[in-house]
Order: sequence, then C-alpha cells, then structure tokens
Amino acid sequence: MQESDLGTFGDDVRVGFKFAVKNVLSLFLAMIGVLIVTVFVLVIILLGILTVIMTFGGGFPGVIRAIMVVAEAIETFPSPASLGIIAMVLIPLVLPLFVAIGALYGMAREIVESEGTSAEGVFTWYERKFVSLAGAGILIFLISILPLGLGYLYISEVLGWHLVGTDEALAIAAAVGWFLLTGGLLSMMFPAIIDGHSVKDAFVKSVGMGARHASRVFSLWIFYLGLAVVLFAPLIWGPIYAPWTVVALATGSLGFYPVLVSLFLLFILIPAMAISQSRAYLLLSSDEDEEPLVQETRNDLERWGAVN
Repeated sequence: MQESDLGTFGDDVRVGFKFAVKNVLSLFLAMIGVLIVTVFVLVIILLGILTVIMTFGGGFPGVIRAIMVVAEAIETFPSPASLGIIAMVLIPLVLPLFVAIGALYGMAREIVESEGTSAEGVFTWYERKFVSLAGAGILIFLISILPLGLGYLYISEVLGWHLVGTDEALAIAAAVGWFLLTGGLLSMMFPAIIDGHSVKDAFVKSVGMGARHASRVFSLWIFYLGLAVVLFAPLIWGPIYAPWTVVALATGSLGFYPVLVSLFLLFILIPAMAISQSRAYLLLSSDEDEEPLVQETRNDLERWGAVN
C-alpha cells in the first residue's frame, strides 16, 4: 500500500498546481462556460421556486413575504437565525453549483490520466453525471453545511441562548471541527462519482477512504481549505488583522486584491484541489484494489512454505 506521508501529500499538491497552471487556458474556458450554464440552471430553478410560491403561497404577496424574509436574513448575516434561513433557502440553489464543481473533477481526472484536457470536457461530464453529481452535492450540503445553520437556529431561536465569550468561541470551534471532519470524509465523493459509482457507493467509498487513509485525505482537504482562508483573510478581517498577505499590507488597502484572489481561487486553487484529490483517489483506489490479490498471493506462498 502506498504510504500516506508528507512525501505523497507533497506530490499530490505539486501535481495539482503544476497541471492547473499547465492547463489554465482549458480550465479558464471550461470554468467560464460552466459558470454560464450554472447561472442559466439557477435562473430556471429560481423561476420554478417563484412559481411554486405564487401557486401555493398566495400569489405575489406570498412572493414578497418570502423575499422580505430572505432579505432580512441577509441583512442580519451572520446572526444565528440568518444562518439557518439562508441555509434552507440555498438547498435547491446549490444544486447546479455542486454539479459544476463535480464536472470539474471529471476534467481533473482526464488531466491526471493524460496530463491534458479540453474545455469541452467539462460539459460532457456535466451532462453525463448531472443527476449523480447533484445527488452527491446535496448529500454533502445536508451533512456538512446545513446542520451548522440549523444548529445555530435551534440554539438562538428555540433555546433562546445568546452565546458570548467562551461559549461563542467553543460553538465556533465545534462548527469548524464539524465542517473539517465531515468535509474531509466526504471529499472523495466527487472523484468516486466520476469513477462510475452511484451516490450511495460514492458516499461509502469516500467515508471509508477518509477513515483508512486519514492523513492523506485530510491533509489535502485542510491544506486547500486553509490556503483559501488565508488568501481571503483580508476580506474577512481586514488587512490590519491579516498581515501575512503581502499585497494588502504593502498597499495599505485592499485595492485589486479581492479581484486577484478571486481569480486565483476560481482558475488555479479550485482546479488544483480537484486534480490533487483525483490523483490521490486514483492511487489509493489502485492500492486498495490490489490488496486482496496481494494477500491471496501471500496466503498461497505461506501454504506452499515459500514465506517464513
């Protein structure tokens, strides 16, 4: 079995960034195209939601009430109540986004296997795996993200607790821990879907792989997530509280930093993560597939007295 040490982690990351940069033009065109398709699907879903509200929620007054509730939640974000409301509203809207991300893993697989891909490839995966990728994305959302919003909603609205100080810090730590744990365990679902597994089988395989190869799987998940947080730190806390970002510190203001870091995230970091995780998935799957044969061969040798 291939060891899940720092060396293999470094190889995964190196290959991820190397091929993300090498195929940046194809990835750029693919991401632009899939973003357009995603927006189109989002509009269709939004129109469908509005139609349902108008039909069963009292017409335009019902639509206005729903919009006001969502608008109030956005204005009070990140209050506990707003997190729950926004999370529940996002469930149907995140579907095409997850499909787009999953289709990117299809391109990542092509890059890992052949060191190249085409911009058209993402649309092939988008079409072929739409239902499976959507199912995987919704499952990830329901397990990793939705419980956080519902948990805060329950604590604040049902129990009436207002967390401050140490209690707030512990709640935030618990939420971050939950997201890191569940996100890591489910981080191989998209590569498994691309590999031809059903949503159920991809879930089982991803969780099993995360448990058996925790250092390899979680190191990639935490590295890329942490890098994204570090890059966006000036936008979250301001350049004064994020002195490690040289651009923001040198200019004394954010300037073009949000644009630069967003482009880097969209066209380099996310594709690199998909490539790294796809590579790790393929290698780990190959090792696991070989294990039964290796053990069977060893048992035969022991039976024949060839192994002491």
